Amino acid sequence: MVSWTTDNCESLDVPDVPAHAVRLADGTLMLADGDAPRNYAMFGADFSSLQRNCGVTLASDDDSTAQTFDNQEWIHSVYREGGVVHALIHNEFHDPIAPTALRAPFPIW
Repeated sequence: MVSWTTDNCESLDVPDVPAHAVRLADGTLMLADGDAPRNYAMFGADFSSLQRNCGVTLASDDDSTAQTFDNQEWIHSVYREGGVVHALIHNEFHDPIAPTALRAPFPIW
């Protein structure tokens, strides 16, 4: 059984989008459940054998310029074409200097 307490890669290794699985070309599964700033995945022969892999699947560039669309990113869903796995990325811009950026409950996005 997987447990966040023993299997997390870092304190921010928590799912922030629904988990999505894809069968890899070798028949194994990859389960993505991303969060910024670093995304990790689980791999295994089937859902019962999935194990967290702490190799970074996607690292956010966290660019502070909104126009780049290269801000806080996480893997939202995955699909495979042949031997290539593709991912759709969720991107959020958190304005670091807006006067309301640090007010509860959420900063400006």
